[in-house]
Amino acid sequence: MQIDGYTPADPHIATEVGVELEYSTKFGKIHIRARSTGKDNTEFRKAAEKLNRRREISEKLALAARVPVDNHLQETLGLWFDTVVMSWSTTIKSDGKEVKPSRETFIALLSSDVLMPIFGMLIDDCADASNFTKQADEDAAKN
Repeated sequence: MQIDGYTPADPHIATEVGVELEYSTKFGKIHIRARSTGKDNTEFRKAAEKLNRRREISEKLALAARVPVDNHLQETLGLWFDTVVMSWSTTIKSDGKEVKPSRETFIALLSSDVLMPIFGMLIDDCADASNFTKQADEDAAKN
């Protein structure tokens, strides 16, 4: 079925070029160049499936052993960093110092209670095919 007005993501933009996303908070801004999480990003899809299978097994074993299940947020953010995030930077400071972009600081920032909503927005933006069309790329080039 072809939905009127829908334009699919451009595979090149979705997986190789990515899009620039900016999130403002009262603590500073976070800039992320990201790939789509849509069908074109097979690396993300395979990694997410593998992580979900591992979690299902882990949860069954934990339930059987009556131990608490680990917090999955850091694993999820790591998967996103490895398969979706192309680069990132921030103006947010920690103890008065610049936060250097790395996998560890990305996970630490976005798993903090105060910045976790940014991850929700990132999820929505990377799932939105309209962010990865040629038109979106052309509009970004004009700015």
